[in-house]
Amino acid sequence: MPNENQFQIVFDGLKSILKDYEKYFDVKSDTAETYYLEGGYLPQFKQNLFFGSAQVKKNYVSYYLMPVYMFPDLLEGISPEL
Repeated sequence: MPNENQFQIVFDGLKSILKDYEKYFDVKSDTAETYYLEGGYLPQFKQNLFFGSAQVKKNYVSYYLMPVYMFPDLLEGISPEL
């Protein structure tokens, strides 16, 4: 099983990808374990739009990128590993 240092390296890499979009979204959390971006309020959903996050969990590092659920074509060209 990977150690905590390896999780932090993966988290830092994923966080750096999300940070490129920081100027377009609100940073809701920026800690050693969580980096979370949120968009503006959308009246049709009656809430702010979640954009993406990276999180260090107990046994893995999670990466959420919500636009791929709304626009699956964005997954084309992404490596199988990711």
